Amino acid sequence: MSLVAVKYEGEIKDTVDAYNALDKDAKLGSYWDNKDADKVRKHIKDHYKVAQDYTCVYCQQKIIVEHGMAWDIEHIIPKSPYPQFLFTEKNLAISCKDCNGTKSDKNVLINSKRKTFPKKSEDYTIVHPHFDEYGEHIKVIADSQVYIPTDEKGKNTIEICGLLRFVYKFSNYGTVALDVKRKMMNLTQALLNATTPIEENYILGCISDLSEHGQKIARESSPY
Repeated sequence: MSLVAVKYEGEIKDTVDAYNALDKDAKLGSYWDNKDADKVRKHIKDHYKVAQDYTCVYCQQKIIVEHGMAWDIEHIIPKSPYPQFLFTEKNLAISCKDCNGTKSDKNVLINSKRKTFPKKSEDYTIVHPHFDEYGEHIKVIADSQVYIPTDEKGKNTIEICGLLRFVYKFSNYGTVALDVKRKMMNLTQALLNATTPIEENYILGCISDLSEHGQKIARESSPY
């Protein structure tokens, strides 16, 4: 199902139209933090929280909180290098702070010199919430929060948004070994079910890294 894009009306639309009417050199990513844009930002965040069912477009975590600071408005094409797309409806979504912070200003375009807004899936190196179906590019092992790419676009999304952080997320309450075993078991099962070379190689890399990480933790916690 496609993500429903935000719509602008009334005073909100006037603000957006005024920005879009600026000369090229006057359009800056820093305008996003301008007081004039306060109502626009709130409108965008309120829309996408509901449209996305409080779910991050990249890691798919569901965080049901009303406090606006729990979410970041995500510019799929980053705003600093591409200020012309600052308020473009289908360049916007919400993401968790970790994904947004890791993705930052990394390039997501096949053609990084693009001047007009790209409206096709094939224009992007990552899974685009408006133009792609997430599950066609990334498999999620829900009980372990492990993300497995099924193609290059899925792989790029996992790397650019730092989704490997969930593989190495362990409890601080004495269950490290259990967490490692559970993740290893799920990864092994995913490897058996893999259907593409990208999946297989990515899972093997995760298993290798997880094993090394688990052994390191075990050594550090050993009394001997």
